[in-house]
Amino acid sequence: MLRTGLGLGVYWAAWHLIPLLQAGHPATWIAGWFLGTVALRVLIVWPHVRTGHGVSAAILMHAMANVIDVCTPGLDRPISTITTGVVTAAVAAAVVCFGWLRARDQRSCGNRRGERVQAQRTGGLT
Repeated sequence: MLRTGLGLGVYWAAWHLIPLLQAGHPATWIAGWFLGTVALRVLIVWPHVRTGHGVSAAILMHAMANVIDVCTPGLDRPISTITTGVVTAAVAAAVVCFGWLRARDQRSCGNRRGERVQAQRTGGLT
């Protein structure tokens, strides 16, 4: 999930690089936008995977991000995009860490359950 989100995010950001330069955005603005875009793609991949690879959740998240961008005052300033990028990256990192920890716990619980089932089958003798 993480590799997919990062790959898609970098591709997405690179795809928009020339139009952003043509629009006259400074490099610091583009850097903040790039960070936020990559992080948002990681977040968009998460519900896509969790909903059985449906696109509705991904479309909704992308639309919400576009609305937030349009409605956020001062987003044309570099500090705003940098802040938004850092916050989005922090949320994406938290989601990835939570998912990783949850998957690790499920694997370890699954192993313990397997050991208990084996113990029950053998009468506690292993």
